This record gives sequence, C-alpha cells and structure tokens, in this order.
Amino acid sequence: MVEKRSRKLNLIPFLTSVILVLCIPYIFDMKTITLGMEYRGFPFNWLAVYPSNGISFKGLGFLVDVVVFYWLMTLLINKLKKKRGKP
Repeated sequence: MVEKRSRKLNLIPFLTSVILVLCIPYIFDMKTITLGMEYRGFPFNWLAVYPSNGISFKGLGFLVDVVVFYWLMTLLINKLKKKRGKP
C-alpha cells in the first residue's frame, strides 16, 4: 500500500510539470523570434513555428523542461513536507 501511494505522489509532480511546460510559454507569451521563426518554451525551446505555418517539435528541449520542472516540484513538495513535520 505504501509503495502504491509513493508512486501516486510521484505522478503529481510529473503531471504538473508537463502542464507547466505546455502552458507557461503561452500564458506569458514567451517566444524568441529568429529569422522569422518563432521558438516557444521556457527555459528551453521545444516548439518552432515557421512563417509558412509549419511547426517543429523539439523533443530534447521538451524533455529537459519536464525534468527541470519535475525536479523543482519535488523539491517544493519535500520542503513543504519538512515544514509540516511529516516524514
């Protein structure tokens, strides 16, 4: 039962990090325009939009963003647990 619960807790930061990676560049309109191409992503670019309405998905940038946000979410959750005094 404990193992199942810990897996569920690991799923929450993962899903939150994926949602943040997808939403932050659009909510705050974070983009870099280079030679007419528009790159989106924070902190690493993971989507390129071309002037001819084509798009290119940058998988490595997306993966690194998810890992960074997952790491930040787990740090935040662990800090909150320590503050509350729960093991």
